[in-house]
Amino acid sequence: MAEHIVPTRVYYAIFATLMVCTGLTVWIAFFDLGAMNVVAALVIAVFKAVLVVLFFMHVRYSTRLTWAVAIGGVFWLGILLALTLGDYLTGAGARTGNSATQCMNVNQVFLSCFLCLRGPVYRHIRGTMSM
Repeated sequence: MAEHIVPTRVYYAIFATLMVCTGLTVWIAFFDLGAMNVVAALVIAVFKAVLVVLFFMHVRYSTRLTWAVAIGGVFWLGILLALTLGDYLTGAGARTGNSATQCMNVNQVFLSCFLCLRGPVYRHIRGTMSM
């Protein structure tokens, strides 16, 4: 397989674009756009990530298998984010707006599991120690 030779000016151009996008992200952060601040920052971040993957990781000039792996990774990230968001939005802390409630519920579940297992474990330990 022959390697694709990329001119250094392409790397300099991509680096300059990344620096401009970083400056744009900082510049947008100073404006009060409400919820659109996050959207604008994420759009710029995704654009920068695509540039890095395509050029610096050489996916642009790679085989179809490399493209499939890269797209599969993005797809898997989307699945993980969707499941995490679904769990967060249906949790008790998200409904009440109090994440301490959600943490307390997790601690109560852990404590109840520990208390249920405590009896048999202690009986097993006492039984083995008395032998």
